[in-house]
Amino acid sequence: SGYHYTETVDSSLSYWVTVEGPDASISFYFNTFTVSQLNGLEFLVDGSPKTLLSTGKRDTEMQVTIPLFPGTHTLTWNYHQEGGDAGYVTLRNVVVSGIVEGGGAEVEPCEPGTFSAFSGADVCTPCKAGTFSPNSGQTECYNCQNNTYANSVNSTECYPCQRGTYTVSDGSWYCLTDCKFYDVDINGNPILYDLRELSNTIGPVVDDNQNKYAFSICNYEMDEQLCPTSDDSPLFSHSCFVQRSSAFAVDAGNDLEFVPYQYSQENVAIVPTTTFSISLTMGDTTPLCPQGRSALINFVCNLTSQALPIYRGVGSNDGCQAIFDWSSSYGCRACTPEDYKIVTSNCDKGLRTKNYIKQGYCNGPPVTPS
Repeated sequence: SGYHYTETVDSSLSYWVTVEGPDASISFYFNTFTVSQLNGLEFLVDGSPKTLLSTGKRDTEMQVTIPLFPGTHTLTWNYHQEGGDAGYVTLRNVVVSGIVEGGGAEVEPCEPGTFSAFSGADVCTPCKAGTFSPNSGQTECYNCQNNTYANSVNSTECYPCQRGTYTVSDGSWYCLTDCKFYDVDINGNPILYDLRELSNTIGPVVDDNQNKYAFSICNYEMDEQLCPTSDDSPLFSHSCFVQRSSAFAVDAGNDLEFVPYQYSQENVAIVPTTTFSISLTMGDTTPLCPQGRSALINFVCNLTSQALPIYRGVGSNDGCQAIFDWSSSYGCRACTPEDYKIVTSNCDKGLRTKNYIKQGYCNGPPVTPS
């Protein structure tokens, strides 16, 4: 039914049955209403036309009975409608006599990752991001539980949020991070790495083949200039990869995990060392990277540098995991009150200033007046 401006449209309904006996037949009621004499309803048995039920304008319901030979048949109703014409057909009370078995042309359970809310649906509906269906034949998709996520449609499972990330409710399609990562030093004392300043996309970082990477540690949305997409929509991820021969970015890792390193209190005050890593996995799959792209950023404590990450090579046999070193203050632990020495000024008109001067090798302001 409906109005089709220029296109000719054929709508079909098929039904298979196995019948036996001399009285086997099919009967049904139908009604059509069209304007063009070229429009009409046709009935076919096993692909062979049996009768042209109607053409042109009609608004009177009719009943048809057609005998069937014993055996298995595919019964088809085909409604033809010319472009530029409005029309419809109704079909009801389909009765098959002498039936042994039969049903729709084919009934298949919905695959995992999809569902059908009612029996007899023409198509299965994909589970939306944040939901999943683990088995075939599901009538609904289930929300991912808190601190798990599913970041794509057709998900068959939810993935746990990694260390340093979380969700705030069920049905999440990505994990949040407050960019405050906790660890302990060699003596068991708590350490905080505070990356909250990294709220913008960082990049581009160029590898040995002039491919480009960009990172968004604290946000789950990449800068559209650094990570352009074919439809101009933002790329939701923590990293992107733009191949030299391509104008568009792919996801280079959207699952963020804080990976602590062995902390050496002795070495960190002498030579900047790797203190922790940020692992980014679950990137886009490509013919060259069937398991998905990923990246590993090793943070190096260096209070005198705020440079971009440096490409160091690949960390997997397929070349799909890129390794980076990031030497900056972000790799240093956050300062605590114990890292500051109190220096008090002389009194001036009854007032004096108390300054907190940083003594430790940590990430924080050098002087905090109060």
